[in-house]
Amino acid sequence: MQATTVQSAERSYAITRSRRQQGIGSQLELTDAELSLNQAKVNYLQAVYDYLVATANLEKHWAEPGAWQKNAKCALCHPKLQMSLSYAIMQGS
Repeated sequence: MQATTVQSAERSYAITRSRRQQGIGSQLELTDAELSLNQAKVNYLQAVYDYLVATANLEKHWAEPGAWQKNAKCALCHPKLQMSLSYAIMQGS
């Protein structure tokens, strides 16, 4: 989902830059589009980071890389891991 947002922001920035070069767009519009693109990139990187942290926390719990995927149902028994598991699954899809 975040990658799609970045792509959309890139298209918007390209269109806005083209409009500015043609003289029909303002510098403010271009700056706003650039800000939106940068924010989309930051949001994407934050989502990747959060996914990796959630995955690492789950793997640490089972002390074996990939083990949380094999034992996902068990994670639902642990309230502290419920949010991490939900987030990792949501970000992985």
